[in-house]
Amino acid sequence: MEMIFTKHTQSKDDNYDFTVLIPTWNNLDILKLCISSLIENTQTKIQIIAIVNEGSDGTREWIQTQKDLDFILAEKNMGICYGLNITRSL
Repeated sequence: MEMIFTKHTQSKDDNYDFTVLIPTWNNLDILKLCISSLIENTQTKIQIIAIVNEGSDGTREWIQTQKDLDFILAEKNMGICYGLNITRSL
């Protein structure tokens, strides 16, 4: 099975204390809540990488407007294990 995905690096920094990976599959409201909570409640520099599986609920459009987030857009649901593994290059 061929996985079709694109990687997007939008964050401007490369000096983070740690990275948070967030896989999502059509959960835009929960994704927004998770990201805003991380930003508001974290005192250290974090890199947030979202793995958007399909994203047919508006997630694709929303995440592309977020300037400090790195993300992967998958055409089809690639599953959590594969999705987390491909984020290594980001």
